[in-house]
Amino acid sequence: MVKTVVVEEHNEAFFLWHWAKNQGLIPSRDNYLLHIDEHADMSAPRLRQSIKDLNGDFIDVVDFTYRELSISSFIIPAVYQGLINEIYWAKQNHKGSEKKERVEFVRSYNSQGKFMIRMPCKGEEDVEKISTIEDDDRKQLNIYLGAEEDIPEQREVLLDIDLDYFSAIEHPSEYQSLRIAITREEYERFISDKYHSLRFVGPRFEAKEADGQFYYEINETDEIYAAKLKIDEGSIAVRVQELIDSLKAKDIQPQLISLCRSKISGYTPEDQCEFIQELLVNGLDRIYDMDICHVEDILKG
Repeated sequence: MVKTVVVEEHNEAFFLWHWAKNQGLIPSRDNYLLHIDEHADMSAPRLRQSIKDLNGDFIDVVDFTYRELSISSFIIPAVYQGLINEIYWAKQNHKGSEKKERVEFVRSYNSQGKFMIRMPCKGEEDVEKISTIEDDDRKQLNIYLGAEEDIPEQREVLLDIDLDYFSAIEHPSEYQSLRIAITREEYERFISDKYHSLRFVGPRFEAKEADGQFYYEINETDEIYAAKLKIDEGSIAVRVQELIDSLKAKDIQPQLISLCRSKISGYTPEDQCEFIQELLVNGLDRIYDMDICHVEDILKG
């Protein structure tokens, strides 16, 4: 059976990989990540706490994940730790394009383990040149971008799937409004300063007054436009089956499966999330006989 964990948002995969390592489900180093996702999730974070302070304690890793890592910056820290050294990233618009490969190095500023830096290489000579320079802080990362039908054959992998791969909201912040109470002084400060720093935050940021109350309103809009990456359920079913067929044909052998819902953040359409999850779980279970649980089960355990 393959241990499968459903996570709500993708940064939770970081502590899940550490949990799996502690449980002996995956190697402690040099794992191959098969990342099936509409997004790369490979932003280099700037951390307040050095990642070098983590000593393997799972509770500390969980706390670090929620405090320091976003849903787009959880992979590079795992590379920096040596947990992952190869990534195949499949997304829908990679289909029909040539498979791309590149080598990068990941290190931190002044070797402090806080400000992560990605260093792309231009070619093999560049890789060889950098490799000759001694640097214990640096890790090599091989990245492959392609369609799901081009994934490597017969590989043991960390299989990581985001439901937004099958249907997505490309800019969910435009569909989510937020109201924050503020003081009269803050309200007056905002409306009197045409260059107030908060005017440059998000698609739309306003200060308003109503019934004697003052507040910031973020992303309020009168019109909702159709999401270009959201597709109908019939097309979703086809995409799910295509992925299942590709995984089976390539004889992909997951050591661990993580399924990210991305519903709270809004990247997976709210009205399609359960539908996608059920189709995907049923399809994967037919080829992998999964032992499935939710991330909350891991945290409680």
